[in-house]
Amino acid sequence: MVDDIIGCIDSGSVVAVVGLDISAAFDTVRHRTLLDRLESEFGICGMTLDWLSSYLSDRSFSVRVGTESSGAVPVYAGVPQGSVLGPLLFTTYISPIGRLMEMHGIQYHKYADDTQLYTSLTVPAELSLDRLESCTSELQHWYWANDLLLNPSKSEVALFGTRQRLLHSTLPPNVSVAGSSVVVNDVLKILGVTLDSTLTFDVHVNNVVRSCNYHLRALRHLRPYLSLDIAKTIAVSIVGSRLDYCNALLFGATQSTTSKLQRVQNNLARVVCDVGWRKSNTADLLHDLHWLPVRSRVTFKVATLCYQTYRNGQPAYLPLSLYIPPRNLRSASLVRLFEPPARLAIGERRFSYHAPRVWNSLPMTVRSADSLASFKTRLKTHLFDTVNP
Repeated sequence: MVDDIIGCIDSGSVVAVVGLDISAAFDTVRHRTLLDRLESEFGICGMTLDWLSSYLSDRSFSVRVGTESSGAVPVYAGVPQGSVLGPLLFTTYISPIGRLMEMHGIQYHKYADDTQLYTSLTVPAELSLDRLESCTSELQHWYWANDLLLNPSKSEVALFGTRQRLLHSTLPPNVSVAGSSVVVNDVLKILGVTLDSTLTFDVHVNNVVRSCNYHLRALRHLRPYLSLDIAKTIAVSIVGSRLDYCNALLFGATQSTTSKLQRVQNNLARVVCDVGWRKSNTADLLHDLHWLPVRSRVTFKVATLCYQTYRNGQPAYLPLSLYIPPRNLRSASLVRLFEPPARLAIGERRFSYHAPRVWNSLPMTVRSADSLASFKTRLKTHLFDTVNP
């Protein structure tokens, strides 16, 4: 989605994004409708459909307060939350909304009950916003017909563009979503990532740093009672996972932005190695722990996504394609990706722009790995040697 937004910004447009909120989404899915949709839309039938029917049926719930419990009440709607199949079944249930949004020329991405609609604003902007408003209104009626409730008051709207474009364009302070006026925000949080209006990711990085420092302080208090291996495991799982989450979006971010995350990783290495704050070189600590620095971890994530897209075609929506030379050359066997151009500096931060360049710069021994595990091992070794020649 960020790739699409930056692509529109690179062409000189401002992009309006609407994040929809659905009230009690997982609890109101009609089982019969879901099973019919699995059969008609996705061709699931026979024993597989019977398994899913059995999975959904004969469920009940009760309320417990202290030692007292209410009587069990049968459940005739909803998909189990916290389960592996829950988000997948809900996505299947609302799959027809994709056709509805495409009819209005609105781009979208959805994951479970998180749905984002976005469109570039043409001049005058009211025409594009009218199309967006009409789409959300029809979506609301579709949700009503399928026992779901779109909550416009909790939906969010944000406008994205270059700083100059946002300052010199006449943009509305409110956008109508399903008949309700929603105030335009400067930021939009999607699946744990905070997008600011100019996509600097400063707000997101500040949130990540704040969360990491909270857990870092707790680990510092516990460190004297932990072995090195246990401290390293806790650090990677609790703090390192936050540093790595969606870090591919930070490719091309400013040095001042990524340096905040690097300071967190440096402090984490000091805590894990149980050394003083001014008595050691953090580069040596990262080398001893075999941790890649933040910028190399971003490159690692981008290259891994390239490999999965090239080898497995997943995720299918990532805009990557093989480079096909105009005539038969020796380079045709090097498994290179097509490198699209960019107009503005921000356009170079598109995944479809920088990912092929990262991929094409890797040694052939890394790109030719025959499995994802082998590719990750070779890639980390290559990046580690680059950082520590």
